[in-house]
Amino acid sequence: MKRGLLLTLLVLGLPTVALANPIDFSSGTFSSGTISGTLGGGLDVSVVGSLATITFDTGALTTASACAIPGATCFDFSGGSVTVMVGAVTVFTDVLNGGLVAQTGNSVMMGAGLHPNTMVSNGDATDTFTFSGDNLEAGTAGLTGVTMPEPDTLLLLGSGLLGLAGVIKWRRSVC
Repeated sequence: MKRGLLLTLLVLGLPTVALANPIDFSSGTFSSGTISGTLGGGLDVSVVGSLATITFDTGALTTASACAIPGATCFDFSGGSVTVMVGAVTVFTDVLNGGLVAQTGNSVMMGAGLHPNTMVSNGDATDTFTFSGDNLEAGTAGLTGVTMPEPDTLLLLGSGLLGLAGVIKWRRSVC
């Protein structure tokens, strides 16, 4: 009875271990890209980098009542989206929970949280760049997060462990 209880606890504990897998889509330093829209209405950025193309869309921006960055103009946003493409293949897309855009001269920083979905349980989207007019000059962009385990895989692993325990118990009773 005690062995069965311990095995059950082990099977139930395995999904917690699977939650520790991080994702990291980082485009590194880029040398080309575009900015469309305005900081007053929204910020749309497509960052073409060494590993992937990361596209951010903040949705509507509103002027923040307080800004913790000295000399910057800060904007809040409550939604938006992020997409990561490698070549023509979309490898990740998510909704942004909202965040902050800060502009100092021709430098812009954006930080936002990822919305939990079937791929990630939590994470952050970041983007820092400089621009001249509507042309992106330099910067970095990236996503980091904690992946959500695939339920079917964990179910198969758990049922396999229970089956293995049953076979071991059956062999011991036969011998």
